[in-house]
Amino acid sequence: MSFAARSYLEHALRLIHDNDYYAVGVAWPDIARRAARLARGARGVADVYPAISAVLDDLGDRHGEIVPPDQQGSWQGTLENMASVPVGRLEGGAGILTMPGLGFPPTSDNARAYVHAAWRVLRLFHPRDGWIVDLREDYGGDALPMLAAVEPMLGSPLPLGYRDAVHGTTWFLVRGGNVGYRGGGDGSSRVVAAYGTPPAPIHGRLALLAGQSTASSGEAALIALQSHPGARFIGSPTAGATGSPSTYTLSDGAWLQVTTSVAVDGSGHVYGGSVMPDVLVSSDPTDGGDPVLERAARWLSASGASQPNG
Repeated sequence: MSFAARSYLEHALRLIHDNDYYAVGVAWPDIARRAARLARGARGVADVYPAISAVLDDLGDRHGEIVPPDQQGSWQGTLENMASVPVGRLEGGAGILTMPGLGFPPTSDNARAYVHAAWRVLRLFHPRDGWIVDLREDYGGDALPMLAAVEPMLGSPLPLGYRDAVHGTTWFLVRGGNVGYRGGGDGSSRVVAAYGTPPAPIHGRLALLAGQSTASSGEAALIALQSHPGARFIGSPTAGATGSPSTYTLSDGAWLQVTTSVAVDGSGHVYGGSVMPDVLVSSDPTDGGDPVLERAARWLSASGASQPNG
């Protein structure tokens, strides 16, 4: 291994060791030795990328990755392609709100359109049995607009936090159409975006659909929605990217992304991996049907939700 490659690897390993949530309590010398073996013979710094990726895989960091300079444009483009908005419909006695991912910041026009589309659905329909929120195609993006979109369904204005070893827990604050953060060092609140007046709170039963494609901010929305007192998660375990990543720029311009904090709900439960369903249902369609959606609709119907839903 050349001197340049060794220095590059050591710097990346130091960043991972000092900042990655999943690096705490592991046998780090073993991981570092394996990385050095994988990088044996590396001449340039780019030759070290596979060894760094292997370390992140060994730690089980679902957000962890290294993005070379020549791939950063397409990496960002993948996020920006997530520009769909929530859609809704009535099916029997259930209202169905389908939430896609969103790869735009909270103050963008796309984020505002996302939130207002969800609010239009929640104002338009008044389902007899309750609501189904389908997060199965919510691959991630930015969590704040997603939480604003479902504010009427949240059971708390502080439904979700992220905990790290330095600042403690930073909470997402969702109240009155405003979204931001509380805590994270000095305990103060900071509003990031304001979307107007949300629909009235939604009571009754709430079926949450999610699965292995529900990831990152999609998992954040799922955890936050579980603060609703009538919520039940129906589906399969989520992707397991329930942490919040930070990005470090390496000497050649590559981005090193590592998970620096993990999700925590209002009860104090920490999510270090997949969110597990209350009712496990295979997501594989049968005879053109949707077994997860069908199970949710049956649960809502059988519950005879007596409280108003809009």
